[in-house]
Amino acid sequence: MSLGAEAFWLEQVTADSGQRPILGDFKGRTAGIGPVLGYLLPMGEQNFVAELRWLPEIETKNRLEGDYLWLKVVYQF
Repeated sequence: MSLGAEAFWLEQVTADSGQRPILGDFKGRTAGIGPVLGYLLPMGEQNFVAELRWLPEIETKNRLEGDYLWLKVVYQF
């Protein structure tokens, strides 16, 4: 079993394109940090790996706000 942390920072460096921006250029940014849980089950020459990540956003500007949650499952043969 493993336990860790992951963080991300995303910043839009150029303005949105399209129609003339009446309300501004809407350069967005977001950041998040959260836990990562992992599990490895060795089965002889085969392995089973599961990983769960949860990254709640802690700062958001000019973007939709939410949490990232995903599960990765791998069977190695």
